[in-house]
Amino acid sequence: MTKADLKTGYRVQLKNNRTYIVIKDCDTNLYEHQDIVFANSNGFVVGDGYDDSLKSYNDSNYDICFVYDKPGMRNLLILSEKGMLLWKRESIK
Repeated sequence: MTKADLKTGYRVQLKNNRTYIVIKDCDTNLYEHQDIVFANSNGFVVGDGYDDSLKSYNDSNYDICFVYDKPGMRNLLILSEKGMLLWKRESIK
């Protein structure tokens, strides 16, 4: 799985167990246009902070370890709702 494979609505779970919604092609006030953003109710993380293997450049606790498909349309904005597991990082240390 790479950043290019991610789609808007997917859920990603980080090593620190936080879950975010993937948003592609997003404009932000502080960081201007971003190709990809990971957002939750506490804020967002910009995709520029990740390499193509979904590892954080700055803090390994922010490495993406799980990618889930988007849930049904009815639950699209409910962060705790996840679709089918699409990818799991081989080694989570």
